[in-house]
Amino acid sequence: MGQAISGGRRADLAVKPALKPPIRPGVLAEQRLNDILGALDWIAKAVSGRTEADFLADETLCYAIAQKLTIIGEAVAAAATCRPYLDRG
Repeated sequence: MGQAISGGRRADLAVKPALKPPIRPGVLAEQRLNDILGALDWIAKAVSGRTEADFLADETLCYAIAQKLTIIGEAVAAAATCRPYLDRG
């Protein structure tokens, strides 16, 4: 815990890590995998029944899918840091 001087008196400060309980890496990995699966499911539903021409003509859908792919990429990167926990089966 850090200390600050306020009005000539020392006061204890809570540092950020003390404010929240740590997330176990295994739980974090599971959350990231759920993020990936959720984004993939959303993409599959969004493109279902559409042709490539339909997809390319819908600019909003293209941007939405690009956003979901960004979420997937970030989740993969985060889950990769939890690799030892994923290998445990």
